[in-house]
Amino acid sequence: MKYEGILFDLDGTLIDSAPDLLATLNALLARYQCPPVELSAVRNSISQGSAQLLKIGFKHELPKDMQVLRQEFLDLYQTYNTRCTELFADIAALLSSIETSQTPWAIVTNKPTKATLSIVAHLGLDQRTAAIVCGDTLPIAKPDPSPILLACDRMGVKADNCVYLGDAATDIEAGKAANMATIACAYGYISPEAPAVNTWGADAIALCPADLHALLFETSPLKREEKKRMNDFEKDRQTLLNFPEKFPIKIFGLDDEVFTAAVKDIIANHVDEQDILSWQNKTSSKGNYLAITVHIMARSQLQLDAIYLDLTASDCVKMAL
Repeated sequence: MKYEGILFDLDGTLIDSAPDLLATLNALLARYQCPPVELSAVRNSISQGSAQLLKIGFKHELPKDMQVLRQEFLDLYQTYNTRCTELFADIAALLSSIETSQTPWAIVTNKPTKATLSIVAHLGLDQRTAAIVCGDTLPIAKPDPSPILLACDRMGVKADNCVYLGDAATDIEAGKAANMATIACAYGYISPEAPAVNTWGADAIALCPADLHALLFETSPLKREEKKRMNDFEKDRQTLLNFPEKFPIKIFGLDDEVFTAAVKDIIANHVDEQDILSWQNKTSSKGNYLAITVHIMARSQLQLDAIYLDLTASDCVKMAL
């Protein structure tokens, strides 16, 4: 292990809490006779906090003051927060390896203490982590480095010998301000509107949880070609995300904006390196954009039920062409 201590963000880095946050939001929406939202509408906004989820759910027409609604949301969340929340794949093995190396690890999150502690206890992590610092532990939260520095103090380690991992630009900003190494978790809850991950200034980028073991345990710095591969992946993903606006697809009987939103969600949430390899070396044209989109949809066995048509990806492309 090349670090004296390892600090993790929680949601979108260690745990997949999206299903329980969605259930909470929909329960609150039902209380106010508002229609439910789909996971795709909120998943990539989770790192922005509960206020952003409420804005999305209520379509920016809040029935009450934001602080009142946020408290109602947090109260409801205590009922739902351990139903489906789980560690991301490969995280359990990673934590075991860290503990085997006798390296302390901590959680630094902007999530409130009450919700954080119940989830951490449910997942059996409360007796394993060396420190937990939450969004309300201090008067100030990330991107200020104070919570990270407090965690280091509780762990008994020096910040400049540690690494912080997170799935938001603010996580990387906080880690850098604390003078520690940083790893951006590109598999987390990243909004399509957010700056590209390779512009955050992280020392390394993990495209999936499985990447973290090598990034934390290899004694040599991240290889130049590996960093280039990760940067190219993010650059190409952002290019793909621009195509739905550049080349709107018209399908009879279907609202253009609805289809465009669905395609952007597919690219944001389901594209991987296999898809990018199919995209590279192709001309940026409407035909190739359609080809990569249908490839992603077909490989993921995604249907368009979410946009109210019982059509497969192939059907849509035939209709569009």
